[in-house]
Amino acid sequence: MSDTIGLTTLPIAAPALTTDVVGDMLPQRLGAFLKAALNRMGNTAWRTRGSPSANVVEHVFYRNPKRLFDESRLPALYLWRATSARRREADDVLKVVSRIQIYWVSEPAQADTDVAREPFEYAIDRMIARALHRERDTAWVVTGDTDPLAASQGSYLPTWLGYNWMLKQEANELELTAQLVDGDGSRNAAFYGLATSVEVEELASWDTSLGTYPAAVDMAVNQGGREAGAIYEPDMVDGEIVTLGNEIVRWQGAAVTLDG
Repeated sequence: MSDTIGLTTLPIAAPALTTDVVGDMLPQRLGAFLKAALNRMGNTAWRTRGSPSANVVEHVFYRNPKRLFDESRLPALYLWRATSARRREADDVLKVVSRIQIYWVSEPAQADTDVAREPFEYAIDRMIARALHRERDTAWVVTGDTDPLAASQGSYLPTWLGYNWMLKQEANELELTAQLVDGDGSRNAAFYGLATSVEVEELASWDTSLGTYPAAVDMAVNQGGREAGAIYEPDMVDGEIVTLGNEIVRWQGAAVTLDG
């Protein structure tokens, strides 16, 4: 049995395809879902706005474009896990809450065309919000999905992305500056689009068949309804009797009580 956090198995498995995101499949599947949903909902309008590209999203990348940006492959989605925090809710329940940053970057356009296309940035935001709220889109059906609704409504996002919940965050206009090198030398160019993000919670599942033996015993001793201690280092363990400093306590499964 492996340890897992959402879709990620530990130890990290080798990617099935050269295009797979190593060790983190959630952004990759989210990107595929959003590309399909945005193209289905937005292509008709997009093609009237003077765009040489046929689709709202032609390419999807799983990295921060400030690290590596490809100005020749637009319009594009960029998705990456920007933050991640762990939250323990019980001894065997660990949840990971992350922020997935999402950039939609438009292709360059002439000034008059760009003015006509600018409002489309917020159409992108509304289409993303709708798709994530429904958690399905008819354009995204995973091969082999046995869900009876998949064929008519699309595959169910929580099942295939492995999350407990996902919440879309605010959106802002994006201005991305990139350094371009061409025959005229090096210059800075601005690219525009939309910046948004989602907060997502994933559940960790640990292999309980592996025993652990910590150096310290983590327990609370209650005496008369009051907490008398927190973390103790046992001096001696003899059967069910544990000596903690000068106190004699009895071990009872996950509980510790004063002896006598």
